[in-house]
Amino acid sequence: MTMNLVHTPWGVLVLAVVAPVVEELVFREAIIGWMLRRGGGAMVSILFSSVAFGLIHANPAQIPFAFIMGLLLGYLYWKTGNIVLSSVLHILNNGLAVFLLLAYGEDTRWTDFFYDATSAIVVSSLMLVLGVCGICRLTMSQKDS
Repeated sequence: MTMNLVHTPWGVLVLAVVAPVVEELVFREAIIGWMLRRGGGAMVSILFSSVAFGLIHANPAQIPFAFIMGLLLGYLYWKTGNIVLSSVLHILNNGLAVFLLLAYGEDTRWTDFFYDATSAIVVSSLMLVLGVCGICRLTMSQKDS
């Protein structure tokens, strides 16, 4: 199904832009925001949202990365209060996935680029952490000025 979607302009738009924006609105803005407004702790809210985000992907290969990504995007959202930042990172992630599907085909996996799934998760998470750190620094320096 995903492979068919990436071969149409509308499918690419949905997978790379619409889905990440909707997921950010649901998992960060709605779930974390709602829990925080109801007096829930930040870490519990982020953890709950991340577990739900991982499980909603329903693909055992995607669940660990989606969970980690949910933690990082949730933390970014909580720390900055800015849904746009987490949405942009999510769009970049999905855009990369769509690009890889188009460039290498559905049978290609991250493990084809690295030695095993653990390395792929570590490298992907490191890239996301570096992106989050860069954005946090940028937003913190803008608050100081």
